[in-house]
Parts: sequence; structure tokens; C-alpha cells
Amino acid sequence: AGSWHNSSATGEDMTIQAWAAQAGVKHRVADFHWALNVFALSADDEHHGNNFQGAFMSSAKNRSNTLLLTEDEYRDRYDNLDERISGTWGAFFQNRAGLLVSDLAVGYRVASWYFPKLIFGAALNLEPENALGNRFVGFEADLMNTFSVSKGVFFFVNLQMLLPGEAASIFVNDVDR
Repeated sequence: AGSWHNSSATGEDMTIQAWAAQAGVKHRVADFHWALNVFALSADDEHHGNNFQGAFMSSAKNRSNTLLLTEDEYRDRYDNLDERISGTWGAFFQNRAGLLVSDLAVGYRVASWYFPKLIFGAALNLEPENALGNRFVGFEADLMNTFSVSKGVFFFVNLQMLLPGEAASIFVNDVDR
């Protein structure tokens, strides 16, 4: 929260009221692992350039297990959907439509050398008017297969699926929005 002097389109002071929230839980029972996570970034109002800024500015780092909707911790391609649907300001990202991402991860260590994990995640815009009236950003499903070779050495084979929504295409498509 705060104000930014002479920054709106009219040269007036801009009031900044943005927020972010995240909650998660994970648990392990013997070889069974599960985790739930949800995070939200506030949205701006539907009037761009006025004297109010409600969109949260973030580094795009969060605790989500998703690999395409948010950062893939194993192989970051710097083009995750949460970054691509946002505007940039230096090293920070700002999504005027806001963002809500929730995910569930379930894994079971089948053997000492093999650990498969399923991830399901969904993302929504909090202010659809900033995404041409669309709220659904996308749904993700992943099957992560981790193979341990020795202590600290492993390789993985991940199967990933992303069902993008219209709210994502508004920001990502360059031709037909």
C-alpha cells in the first residue's frame, strides 16, 4: 500500500493497494506424499491508467507444484504461463487481471530408485474485465517420473499437459485474441 506521485495518465498521484496471499500444506506418510497449495495475486480495477493501482507486483516465485502454469523448478524456461500473461517492470511481473492458482500433488515411492508424482493445477483471473471478460486461465496435469541413480544423482521424465483457457490466450496469442 502507498502512493506514487505524478504517475497516473492524468499526472495525479496514484494510490497503490495490492496484495498477495499463499497457503499450502504437505504431508508424508511412509512412501506416500501429498501436497495442496493455493496462491492469489490481487488485480487492478478495470480502468487502466487511472489513479488507482491494485495489481500486485511479484517476482513470480511461489510454492506451487505446477510446471507450466508457474515456474518449473527442474527446468525453468522463463516463459511459464503466469509470467507470459503478465506485464514486466524490470525483474518484476504484474498481472492487471490478478491470478489465482491452486494445485494438488500426489506421489508414491514405488521403489528406492523410482518416485512417480501426479500434479493437477488450475488458474483463474480475479478481474475478468482485464482479460476481455474471461476468467479461466488454464488447467494443467503432469506425471513426473523421478529415477534415482545414486545419492544426489537422478534423472526425470515428465509428461505434461496444459489446457489453456481464453483468459490466457488474451495475453499470449499475438494474432487472434
